[in-house]
Amino acid sequence: MSKIGRSSGGRHTALWLVALLVLGITRLPAGVGTHGRSGQTAGGSEVRYTINGKVFRVVLTPGQTIASVSAALEAQIDGGGFVASVVSDPEDPNNFSLDVTMPGGGEVTQLAVCENDANFNNGGVKFAMGKGSAILGKPGTVNANGNYRLRINLWDSADYDVTFNTTLAANDTPAELQAAIEASLTSAGFTVVNLGSNCGSFGTLMAAAGCWSVSKPGDMLVSTRTEATDTGIREFCISQEPTSSGIPTASQYAMFALVLLLTISALFMMRRRMRTTL
Repeated sequence: MSKIGRSSGGRHTALWLVALLVLGITRLPAGVGTHGRSGQTAGGSEVRYTINGKVFRVVLTPGQTIASVSAALEAQIDGGGFVASVVSDPEDPNNFSLDVTMPGGGEVTQLAVCENDANFNNGGVKFAMGKGSAILGKPGTVNANGNYRLRINLWDSADYDVTFNTTLAANDTPAELQAAIEASLTSAGFTVVNLGSNCGSFGTLMAAAGCWSVSKPGDMLVSTRTEATDTGIREFCISQEPTSSGIPTASQYAMFALVLLLTISALFMMRRRMRTTL
């Protein structure tokens, strides 16, 4: 009697372990978009999320709080075939961010965030599992009175975090700042492709300044974030999406191997307990 009970408990433990592993694989981490910071109020423009090609847009009114903007976006996204919730960004708890998933909890394929309000000065997109490339809007106006910061977190390589001082003569015009950003990314091992005005989901917000496609050969982009204190830089548009290759990185191979090992161990435990019962 006790032997059968112990075997039954072992099978249940193994089954729960398998179930948790399957759940962990199927419910991949969500895409997270960032569109402002705590305490900010709108000057009057727009914030736009594009999820798997579907656009969700909030036209801002002067004085509208960032919390109100987030609530409006969340309501639109929830009513548009996806699930959104306000989350805290561990890298910057003052950011206002939205976690976005498919209705069943699965990861969305593509997420873009675009805002061009004078009072909001940052934007970002994050996928914990990483994406193959990012589309980054170029700074189209520079007042030469602050800085522009670009951060890209990677799966395997060292993260990229560079701040460009727009008060310097080398960065004080849009053309010079864009050239400096492109040169810096290239020297850090990124592949940078000038897309011109072909900015995809960014639409008219970045048509004048244009966009880049940014990727890192053999690696995956976990997050791409931009912010600026230069008062001329108003457009922040970032998209992360898969590349056609879909080749996993070294770290992802290691994670897959760990999941496979744990699954095999759970199945072996269950089989052993079943033999004990017999």
